[in-house]
Amino acid sequence: MPFYNGKDISEEKLISAYLNSYVNANDRIISILGDAPLIEDQNSTVNDFGNFILPIGNHETFICSDFGTKKVTNVAFFVNKDLAVFHQSKKYVICKDKAHLEQIIDVYDTLTADGNLNQIMDHIFKFT
Repeated sequence: MPFYNGKDISEEKLISAYLNSYVNANDRIISILGDAPLIEDQNSTVNDFGNFILPIGNHETFICSDFGTKKVTNVAFFVNKDLAVFHQSKKYVICKDKAHLEQIIDVYDTLTADGNLNQIMDHIFKFT
């Protein structure tokens, strides 16, 4: 795991991450992708990593989460995922549906104006 800079991660933590990982696919959902796609649980650290979300395509998302049942059924997850991708992106986001991207931007602007950007990350893992 090169992105953890040689940290001493126990075999138990790696097995736990493996057992909590799955790919969620939903052909009815349109997603955005960005240049900083890894969404990590705010409570995770380099030494105690665990919950993260990695969008891997328009319809697929790799999820490592100890919160749920390895299936996403709440549409709020997908909205929060897209908001998190948009929020974390440094320069680029892409989406095959312009209207969907515009909706995400509008919601993001509303959250920003209301001072509620923290809500994106506060709730995203509750839906996994």
